Amino acid sequence: MTMSYESQSSLRRRAAVAVFSNVLDETALLDALWLQHESMRGESVSDVIAFVDAIGAKHQLDAATRKRLYGSFSVR
Repeated sequence: MTMSYESQSSLRRRAAVAVFSNVLDETALLDALWLQHESMRGESVSDVIAFVDAIGAKHQLDAATRKRLYGSFSVR
């Protein structure tokens, strides 16, 4: 049985909030959620890396923080 698109989107949003809430303020977190909604369609490693990199570049997150965020997404 596969999950509906809405269920997958909801899980991705929850994961993003859990991962980014420790490094972004509320405004930046909302921005990240919009970017995720508009651009992230899959759950592959390359999709997660591209999303984290886009948020990292926009909000000037260093390489060590980005690496930690990649790992946080992979365990969710």
